This record gives sequence, structure tokens and C-alpha cells, in this order.
Amino acid sequence: MHSLTSPRVRCRKFAEIAAYEPRRRDWQHLNALLELLEERGRISDSAIGVKLHVSHTAVWRWRQRPGFETWLNSQLQARTQHWKTFVLARAFALAMRGSIKHMDFLARVLGWYKQPEGGSEPTINVIFGPGLRARD
Repeated sequence: MHSLTSPRVRCRKFAEIAAYEPRRRDWQHLNALLELLEERGRISDSAIGVKLHVSHTAVWRWRQRPGFETWLNSQLQARTQHWKTFVLARAFALAMRGSIKHMDFLARVLGWYKQPEGGSEPTINVIFGPGLRARD
């Protein structure tokens, strides 16, 4: 089994994306999905179908095309990178103000937790400087 970082998997995914020819409706699907994300709406084939004025089964059929999901995921990753940056920047700012919830979030997302021996829950130790205290 190949890991996600192995060169063979990356090359296969790149070849799949490069070989995929997106149609007009694929771009419409992507834009509808991005609109739903921005509106914090429900993400489903039905919701995308409503935005595009087609049935949810039509949306499902589009997703079955070989290479579509890989193409869609690569487009979503490229277009939502600025959201991730904003979320991380906000989490860092709140963590620096003493928010334990945001410290925990960052530790989990960025892999800062060290797995302890024996399979117990990971912990993080926080040392506060002068004038700082934990919030939450």
C-alpha cells in the first residue's frame, strides 16, 4: 500500500487531473459548491442541484465521471487556501491570548501533540508568561 506522499500516488493523481477535461457543468458544479461553502449552506448533491436547477441524480451522475472527484478536490484546495490561512491566523491570535480551545485546535491540526506511550490521550503543556492566564 502506498502512502499519500509516495511519488507514485502523486504522479497518478497528477496524471488523472491532467487527463481530465472539465466540462462547463463541472465548472458550474465547482462554483455552486464554493457558493454553498461561503454561505455556510448544506453541502449535498440536492443543494448543488437546487443551485444549478438540475436534479440531485444529475449531480450524482456528474460525480461518477472518472477523474471528476480528483479534479474537483484539486480545484477546491486551490480556491480555499486563503480560508485556511485566515482560520489558522485567527486561531494563532486567540491561542496567543490564552485560549486553551484554540491551542488545542492548533495542536491537533498542525500535529503538535506527541503520542504518549500506552495509547492514552495526548496532552499539551502550556506555560504562561507574566500577566497571561488561561481563558475558556
